[in-house]
Amino acid sequence: MSRARSRAGAPVVTGDEGRREPRGGRKRVAGEKPAGEKPAGEKPAGEKPAGDGEAARGGEAPGAAKAAGATPHDGLFQFTFGKVEHAAPALKAVLPGALAAQIDFSTLRLERGHFVDPKLEERRSDLLFSATMGGRRGLIYLLFEHQSYVDPRMLLRILEYMTRIWRAYLEQHPEVKRLPVVLPVVLHHSKSGWRAARRFEELLDVNGALEEAAGELLLRFGVVLDDISHVEDEELSRRALSALGKVVLHLFRHARSPEELLGRLQGWAVALRAVVAAPEGGAAMMAVMEYLRSVTGQDRTEVVMAVREAVGRTEADRVLYASEYLKEEGREEGLEKGREEGREEGRLEGERRMLRRLLERRFGELPVQAVERVDEAPLDALESMAERLLTASTLEEVLEGKGEARRSRAAGKKRQVGAGRKVKPRAARKG
Repeated sequence: MSRARSRAGAPVVTGDEGRREPRGGRKRVAGEKPAGEKPAGEKPAGEKPAGDGEAARGGEAPGAAKAAGATPHDGLFQFTFGKVEHAAPALKAVLPGALAAQIDFSTLRLERGHFVDPKLEERRSDLLFSATMGGRRGLIYLLFEHQSYVDPRMLLRILEYMTRIWRAYLEQHPEVKRLPVVLPVVLHHSKSGWRAARRFEELLDVNGALEEAAGELLLRFGVVLDDISHVEDEELSRRALSALGKVVLHLFRHARSPEELLGRLQGWAVALRAVVAAPEGGAAMMAVMEYLRSVTGQDRTEVVMAVREAVGRTEADRVLYASEYLKEEGREEGLEKGREEGREEGRLEGERRMLRRLLERRFGELPVQAVERVDEAPLDALESMAERLLTASTLEEVLEGKGEARRSRAAGKKRQVGAGRKVKPRAARKG
């Protein structure tokens, strides 16, 4: 559990209630303690007090290809907006201007803790941030809703999540007199769009006279709602977001039409090229492409070809080969084959199959000689062919290399010239 204080410059506590375990683990339900955890206030022997550096600054990627989320949506959400360079502009874009002006986004920090009910993980995901706001440390709770319907009592659930955050804070700081501010922000996408209450008091069964008479006795609060269900692509593109943030919102916006998703990539080409050019472009593109593969049901080859068309073959392959994305399908097929004939032979077959498919995509139906050349090639030759595929303009250049291809064409021309030349008979020598 991360430590916190309620004064400016100090980290803010977040709880273990519902916190997600590291990759491969499970989430604990609210209030469940990890095995071996000491009672509240008792530190394990040798444990140092937590400081400013304990909270995850910017967040750790849950994994490049597949984040540790319950769904592809959750994984890409955590991977992207779990990093402050993507979260800060996204939050600034949706918060009311006067409120955003009170927040020092340079102090934004990802805090440990997840507060969504485990049984609801497939439909929503959350992130908790802390930042200096109004001269003191406060919290921003970002909830991502990706479900086919809208929960009419969503504001009640958000109240429960906020209460968990405050209780976790008080567990660590029972001496404090005031609670930190928690600003709830909801990123929502559904087929119909948000149709539930936007303020908590809308859930209460009161008439106007009773509401007026009760006054401050009634609980009142709202949420910052970013409903992208029907937002046009042009509007999303105009937002002052990071390139990856724009791409991810576009993907979420159209994820309910997976059959159209790959075809829409060209419309987001500017943002995709910026993602590729970024320092961590390889990891980001792997996350995006794994999301595309999971949502559309297409294999890696189809996804790679769609990205190449949108970004450009050279740019796409440079980052994809650097991140070994294109080799992944060969490895998977190789491992499957390896169970029957040995891992090395299985991987080799997977590499050959992957290269054949890429060649067919590039040059059309392959001649028999080309297929035989690939099927007989050892692993190092296949890797060389795959590298030449990035820049070669002909099938010959891929299979033989530029020098060999030129010599082969030159030799062929000589044979053709020789075959067409008439040879004059020598004159018989006089005796």
